[in-house]
Amino acid sequence: MQMYILLGILFELMQQPKVTATQLSEKYEISKRSVYRYVDALSLSGIPVTTTAGRYGGISLVQKSVFDKSFFTKEELDKLLSLLQIESNLDTKVLVAKLRSLKEN
Repeated sequence: MQMYILLGILFELMQQPKVTATQLSEKYEISKRSVYRYVDALSLSGIPVTTTAGRYGGISLVQKSVFDKSFFTKEELDKLLSLLQIESNLDTKVLVAKLRSLKEN
């Protein structure tokens, strides 16, 4: 699995209340089947991800869920922050702020 796609999907889910497999497959240029494999990998790693079938369905994080602060080590957070700061746009600035708050607590 490509780590940047896995992290990208996670960050998409952190930013939006719900996304569809079609949206993610188009953004990352992968099949919908691959999207669901990545979602399964996130779920198996302890991320509270849920999927809803149907016309208004999609993929989302479980509401009111909190990440365990030990999910990322200090070194992993440092690497993520440095990678995200290279790509300077509005979406990554929000993510950098959220990751910094995990690091500081």
